[in-house]
Amino acid sequence: MNPFAWPGSEFLAFYVALTALIGGFVVLVRRQLGPTGKPFKRPTDPYSIALVRGGMAEAIRVGVMSLTRRNYLSCTGRNAQVTDAAATVKIDAEQAILHACKVPIPGFDLLSNVRVAHSFQARIAQLEDAGLIPDANLRTLHVTLVVVGALILGLTGATKIISALQHGHHNVFFL
Repeated sequence: MNPFAWPGSEFLAFYVALTALIGGFVVLVRRQLGPTGKPFKRPTDPYSIALVRGGMAEAIRVGVMSLTRRNYLSCTGRNAQVTDAAATVKIDAEQAILHACKVPIPGFDLLSNVRVAHSFQARIAQLEDAGLIPDANLRTLHVTLVVVGALILGLTGATKIISALQHGHHNVFFL
């Protein structure tokens, strides 16, 4: 019953089943590690929704679009620039975007702007507390689960290749 002694096609079927089993296990465990039973409050502001849906980059894009729609920001080509220097906005993220765009700036540079990213931190902390996005510990655990699963699959494949080579089989290309 040693799967490493099985012929290639049978081992590949075993390997596909093992991959599905490990993948399913990772998905189930990640779901179990989700929200901790805290009261669920749906986000209502567009920035929180964007953070939940697509992370920081999506929230910055929503901010740029909102400011552009209200004519506080103009986007020409790849650059964004403030159109109304006296614009007063109340949302800290919008203030940070306007500050970053005082001079023409490529839109992609906004995604890596430290001040803009920092302006979303309070909102991110609220979403983490609500269990709507994973906190740093949970993200680390998710990555660990995926890495352990990948290591198990990698070691299983490597063991089969070594076993096949030891038994004189050199057609290990598919493995």
